Amino acid sequence: MTRRELSIAFQTNKTPAEYVALATLADEQGFDAITVYNDAPFHPAYAVLLLIAPHVKRARIGPATVQPARVAPIDIAAQAALLEMLAPSRTYIGLSRGAWLEAHGIQPEQK
Repeated sequence: MTRRELSIAFQTNKTPAEYVALATLADEQGFDAITVYNDAPFHPAYAVLLLIAPHVKRARIGPATVQPARVAPIDIAAQAALLEMLAPSRTYIGLSRGAWLEAHGIQPEQK
């Protein structure tokens, strides 16, 4: 039997109190994962994840996508390690090339 999961994602355009309230509610309602977008020009995903981590008791948490063209891989790893300390064995990282980067003056390397 395939295990099915239900996740919810938040845009990072909220106040700290709204993030905490939404994350607490999502965790209480049984969501398996809480994802936070890392879209410019909103708050960075890891800042929000570090804020909500102490209020999430069961759901996995992580960024929907972090673009290595915008955030250095070593910084992604460091932020993920800190998040793991707050939510042991319940974190993940979503990586992507990113969309709309050109609109923000970022040109991903072509390899």
